[in-house]
Amino acid sequence: MRNSLSAKDEHTSNIPLDLDPKDALREAEIAHLSSEKVKALGGTALAAVCLLRSYEILAEDFDPNRHLSGAYALAAGQGLDLSTPSILRAGFFNYLREDITFGLITRQPLKLDSKRLDIEYDPVTDEDQLNMATLHLARIVNAAFGGWFTVENSHAFESRLEQWHDSLPAHFRPYHDSAEGSGSVFPTVRMLAECHASVAHYYLVAKSIVAMHQAEDASAQASLHCWAVRLCGIAFSYDTPAVIVNWFGPVSYCGRYLQSESLQTDLVRKLQSYRRETGWPVQRFVDDLKSHWAGGSR
Repeated sequence: MRNSLSAKDEHTSNIPLDLDPKDALREAEIAHLSSEKVKALGGTALAAVCLLRSYEILAEDFDPNRHLSGAYALAAGQGLDLSTPSILRAGFFNYLREDITFGLITRQPLKLDSKRLDIEYDPVTDEDQLNMATLHLARIVNAAFGGWFTVENSHAFESRLEQWHDSLPAHFRPYHDSAEGSGSVFPTVRMLAECHASVAHYYLVAKSIVAMHQAEDASAQASLHCWAVRLCGIAFSYDTPAVIVNWFGPVSYCGRYLQSESLQTDLVRKLQSYRRETGWPVQRFVDDLKSHWAGGSR
């Protein structure tokens, strides 16, 4: 709080006088985070803001989305070297995944523009592959929810996505994949590692967004349903907090295309149980899913 107040004193000269005090403080904090003094801290400051972002989600009944703006100011203002592991690289992708989650829930473009996402690096570790999945999904979210996705350019996004997915090592595939004997209406799809499950989630939601913008026919709807079922099966089979929290964004989008009432009911039940287990304010997208199933928006 002390740093926030000093930031307010230091940066209020350029802030409109008619702003609400809370908004004025937030603007001052963002200006402070953009300063050279804070940038010199590198990834440490970004990691700290990501932790504040997690706290604000857990502390409130809905996602207020305040600290994403501060994290954006840091992420956009840093020179990012993806070639070597660093706290800055880890913080950047942590921020980007949180931005993706909020974008999928609200169906809005990310705070980072597409030019900042036009980065590539050679994945070496499994975590690198999750970072690659994050970049592919981030570009697709920006194009789709930013209003410049067309049937034509969606094929280019799809081609890049599938080319990367086809190159994944074999151990990213499930070691158990069955629709029977799981005790759930969803399939059992077991992966070796948490990041493998999250890679699969990002791939499936990216495919779903592309398909939704390419066609409206029955075959597309059938595919969207199948991908949503699989997305949930992977999450429920791994069932750790890290996987579940990362799944909230994808399921808020893909879950709308579940066509079976029993699947819809089970999904809502699981989401509400995860509210208790993870502390996440899931009611917002539970209500959105129910509205869509009842005949709401596309």
